[in-house]
Amino acid sequence: MKHAIVDIGSNTIRMVMYRVFNGKIEYLLNSKINGRLADYIEDGEMRIDGAKVIIDSINKHKALASHHNLDNINYFATAPLRVSNVEDVLAAVREGTGADIDVLSGETEARCGVDGIAYDFDISNCICFDLGGGSMEISLVKDGSIKESISLHIGSVSMTRNFVSGILPTADEIAGIRERTLEALKEVEWLCCDKLDVAYAVGGSARAMAKMHQIFNNSQQDLHGYRLFGVNIHKIYDQLLDMGIEGIKLIDQHCGGRLFTIVPGMVIIDTVMQYTHIPVLRFSQFGVREGYLLNYVI
Repeated sequence: MKHAIVDIGSNTIRMVMYRVFNGKIEYLLNSKINGRLADYIEDGEMRIDGAKVIIDSINKHKALASHHNLDNINYFATAPLRVSNVEDVLAAVREGTGADIDVLSGETEARCGVDGIAYDFDISNCICFDLGGGSMEISLVKDGSIKESISLHIGSVSMTRNFVSGILPTADEIAGIRERTLEALKEVEWLCCDKLDVAYAVGGSARAMAKMHQIFNNSQQDLHGYRLFGVNIHKIYDQLLDMGIEGIKLIDQHCGGRLFTIVPGMVIIDTVMQYTHIPVLRFSQFGVREGYLLNYVI
């Protein structure tokens, strides 16, 4: 069967099409729109122009999907629709698109992210984290099962909006992002209780970071399963910042939709790795969308 999942996140509104046969997932198409919905949220509510962005994006995705003979399309949202006026937004989107959106709690998002990673990796003992634009979900996995999970109100878009005044952050702005991230991590009592050898990361910020590392190291390795040493992560954004305008051009060429958020995202990931003292970070292209597909669609 052929399925599509539309993932409404704080930075992008992405549609991924899959073919599923005998429990195996095959990618068919990946289409994204840079909605930056976090910019439309004020005092815990989404403005009406944010709902219009969702409506326009869904209708564009539906037009594309109409050419692919799909069995179904499912829609879910994460942090940008965890707002106080969510029912008004959902009603407006339903009227404008006919789509019913499943708003995932932070706990459900974290579980789907872990299930997506576990589809293709043996994650017996590790942490898994999904850094989005408006939140970061972190789960502790022991003996193959989720033991703890939490959604933190920090993300690449929100950190950019709160701390960064230009295109790329200054040293002082990076220090502010790091300090805010540490404040959030120190509230998670279980995060450093176990000595672990690996962390798994999903999400656009992690993907962009891995791409930059590939470019700097002339690596042809597949992004899925790509491995980084935690102590080296800061060198990636240090190099981009040292390049100045050439660094901006490089980001725009390879990760254009994340020009403003890529470095704040890397600082958050770097801070997680340093705080937990986990030596190795691996990137998974399977995450919350695939976990949602496995749990709620097929």
